[in-house]
Order: sequence, then C-alpha cells, then structure tokens
Amino acid sequence: MAWEEAGRGWGARAAEWAYLFEPYARSANERVFELLGVGTGTRLVDIACGSGLAANLARRRGAEVSGIDAAEALIAIARVRTPDGDFRAGDMFSLPFDDESFDVATSFNGIWKGCEPAVRQAHRVLVARGRFGMTFWGSFERLGLMPYFLKVIEHSPTSHGAASIEQGDTGRSGVVEEMLESAGFRLLQRGSVDVVNEWPDVHTAVRALAAAGPSVPPMEAIGYDAFCDSLSEVLAPLCDDDIGLRISSEFGWVRPRSPEHSDRVNAVAPRSRPRERPARPVSRSHGGRRRRVGSGPRHTRRTLRRSSWPRRRRAGTPGARPGCRGPR
Repeated sequence: MAWEEAGRGWGARAAEWAYLFEPYARSANERVFELLGVGTGTRLVDIACGSGLAANLARRRGAEVSGIDAAEALIAIARVRTPDGDFRAGDMFSLPFDDESFDVATSFNGIWKGCEPAVRQAHRVLVARGRFGMTFWGSFERLGLMPYFLKVIEHSPTSHGAASIEQGDTGRSGVVEEMLESAGFRLLQRGSVDVVNEWPDVHTAVRALAAAGPSVPPMEAIGYDAFCDSLSEVLAPLCDDDIGLRISSEFGWVRPRSPEHSDRVNAVAPRSRPRERPARPVSRSHGGRRRRVGSGPRHTRRTLRRSSWPRRRRAGTPGARPGCRGPR
C-alpha cells in the first residue's frame, strides 16, 4: 500500500480519531519520553505522528518537536495543536529531514513488522548520541481491543486480514529486536505499559474505532453502517451504564541505542585501570652508600645517598652519566 493511500484511509475521519481515540496512548507517550530523557531543548521527531498528541506532550516538556504522518488531515490537526512544531505529510520510509537532525526519534504504534525502512530512516536522522523509542501491541492475552480486531479481520479482504495479523506479530520475542539490528540499533531495554480507551457509551466507542485506519477495508467491503452494527454487538457487553467503557490493552516498548554511540563513548572515555602500587623498595648497604633499588616500573631509577649530603639527590637511570635525570 502506498503511503498516500494509507493517508487517505487514516485521514477520512481525522477529527474523530484525534479526539475520541488518540488520547488512549498518553500513558505510553509519557513513559517513553521519561525513558528517553525528553526535556528542554530536546530536538524530537515523531514518526507516524497522527494528529500530534504525543508531539504536543513532548513540547510541554520543553522539546522542539517535528512530526510526519501519511494523513494530511491529521497533520492539519497537529499543526493547530502545536503551532511552533514542524509537521509534514509524507512517507516514513523516506523522511524529509536531513541526516543527524534530531536528538530523539519516536513512533507510537506506527512502525510494524515489515516497516524496517522506517527504522533505518529513524537511525539516519538521529545524531550519534541520539535516542530512539517505539511502541507496538503487546501480549494478545492483554489486548482489550481484541474484539475490534477480530471484527476487522472477519469483514476485511483476506490480504488485509493477513496484514493485520502480521502487524500484531511485531511484539513477539525476537521480531522487533531483528528490526532494530537490521537498522543499526542495538536493543538496550524492553518493557510494557498499559493504555486505556475510555468512552461514555457504545455509540461513541464505535465512532472512535471506525475512525482508525484498520477499519477502512472492512467498511469498504460491507459498508460503514454494517460495520458499525457489527462493532456495537461486541462492545455492548463491555459497557457499564454508570461508567461507560474502559478497555485496557498492553503496549510493548523498546529503547535501543546506536552502536556508533557506544563506540564513540568508549573511544573518548576508555575504561580506566586501577593504579598499581609499586612494591616497597629494599635498602642495601654498598660501600658506605645506601642504594635503594625498586622492583616496580616506578623504581627503574636508583637513588644514592651519602651521609655528608644534606638531602637526597636523584641520579639518572642505570648507565646514565651522573647528574642526568631520567625520564619522568
């Protein structure tokens, strides 16, 4: 699927996605920003930024934010949310930013298995000491939105259903690690965080879910109303008359680092070795003189002392002329 086509799908109901769905990921946004040390002056780019909610949260931390998404309608909302940000509609497989432009790159459920070129682009636009963080769906057993995804697969063409299953495979152990390594990253840390969708009633929940990109193929196949009716059937049992719907799901997250960064750090600050203490020198009598001869590398010089000398004087290294000082 070309990025323009994906953008049309995600942007068809941009306002409903931005205000009814996107806030569910806020806990994941905040967790990743904490891990990456996002703060005042951080230059951050959010890849597949949607309507810019995550970027706006980063801006409130003091970051200088940019974002890219395939949907022009979502980018329009991002620009209103954060007027001083740099938001562009485009292809995450070919980011419109220069090399080494950012300190931090993020992507919240925007990069999946099969999107390795996007990870390589993130690596390209980061400075040598840059940080990268991304999220994806976690354990299927903790995916509260599973009834929605099952309906998407049920009513979609076979090809789209298979693609949805493959995206869910991103969180399987070893998959995202391989994606990162192929792009030049090295995994530093991996974990999970819970996110919660909150809606006052089934009708609002259906509107929100129908605005998500995965809903486009089933709606094209059976129609908007039929798909919404199908969603209402599986969501109604989850709704409480007093509190509405609260559906919890698990996000996985990773925090990798670039090998180039670790190499540079090691080159600038090599691991120091503990300073070895020399062995205690041995004093020997030798023809009216006392000669101190050490056994360690700091004692390759000999010190001669006569009783008539007011203080010790250094002689040169063995074999040197008297009065010549050896190397320090």
